[in-house]
Amino acid sequence: MNTNQLKQANIDNLSALWQTLGSHSSKDSRGNRVHCSASWPHRCWSDFPVRLFPGAFLAPQSIVPVWQVGEQSREQEQALEEQGFTVAFEQQAMVLELNPPAECQTDNDITIINSEADIIVWTSIASAAFGYIIDPDVILRGNQAPNLQLMLGYAQQRPAVTALLYQTDDIVGVHQLGVTPEFRGKGLASKMMAALLGSDMVRRSKWMVLQASAAGEPMYRKLGFRPQFRIRNYQRQKP
Repeated sequence: MNTNQLKQANIDNLSALWQTLGSHSSKDSRGNRVHCSASWPHRCWSDFPVRLFPGAFLAPQSIVPVWQVGEQSREQEQALEEQGFTVAFEQQAMVLELNPPAECQTDNDITIINSEADIIVWTSIASAAFGYIIDPDVILRGNQAPNLQLMLGYAQQRPAVTALLYQTDDIVGVHQLGVTPEFRGKGLASKMMAALLGSDMVRRSKWMVLQASAAGEPMYRKLGFRPQFRIRNYQRQKP
């Protein structure tokens, strides 16, 4: 893939995950489609220029991502700002070529989970790690997809770190990699990444993509991830 194709693959992996987790779509009078999450992760995005985005009809918690990949990004941001949106947080899209395949890494404290009980624990730990509530029903529904995999890691025999893998074609995305506050600074995120890089789903892929926070970006750079573009996530200002 060339640079632009990899950028689009990152966006496509992320938006496909949001659709798998439950989003509804609607069309405007021009036939353009808007996608909005029914609940968490509260994302709304479109397949047409955001200057036409019907921000007035979005729920207060809705988050609109602007991909910093083209000349229209500033125009899109201005349109959102005119509708009362401001930047809630930013992310750095990143990519890693998986060639040759990663050596298998095993860690008895990190496992793939599938049971309802484990998924409820995963949801609780991820919510604590990221500081917002994740609906367990959304994760339970998403886990039915064959291209979605949940990972849960333990420290001191307690659940402490989560991750979600989502595969689209030969791209695998890393999502919701988070450590609970009491276990941060102990290398658990690095241990989880080692386990992910050795997983079967990753070994079947050619590229790994993710969207890093400012705190997580240094770790990913050390692993060889390279930056692609910024994502500015807009949310309506509270009264």
